[in-house]
Amino acid sequence: MIPTTHLPDGHDATHVARLPRPDGTPHVSTDFTTYVLTVYDDEGEAIYQSPSPVTVSSGVPIFDTLQVDGNWGGRDTKGYNFLNVLKMSLLLTNYYRGGRTYKADYALDGGATYGTVHARFIDVNVPFAPTT
Repeated sequence: MIPTTHLPDGHDATHVARLPRPDGTPHVSTDFTTYVLTVYDDEGEAIYQSPSPVTVSSGVPIFDTLQVDGNWGGRDTKGYNFLNVLKMSLLLTNYYRGGRTYKADYALDGGATYGTVHARFIDVNVPFAPTT
């Protein structure tokens, strides 16, 4: 199941997930070398891709220990090992339109051992309600 976040138009999206190895233990940062982020609009068109692979290090975007904090939102007591904040300012310059659904796909390069591991998220942008 792909995690879905509902957020007001223009707000950053915090993506968190627990990424397990095939044996069920959590991935650590040294399992990966780089990642590429691609964001798709609700019609499946890629509106953003990292200009070059981003180097993985501890906490960027993979933690070496599971984290349990406000970002995890009490989903369970185990926690997450993947965290990245998708800046809406990045998308605003890349064909972003409010009130739409976007899919973020982080493709992590696990080399010969793990291959490509995907962390995928759906962000539903909710138009701002008028204030009175």
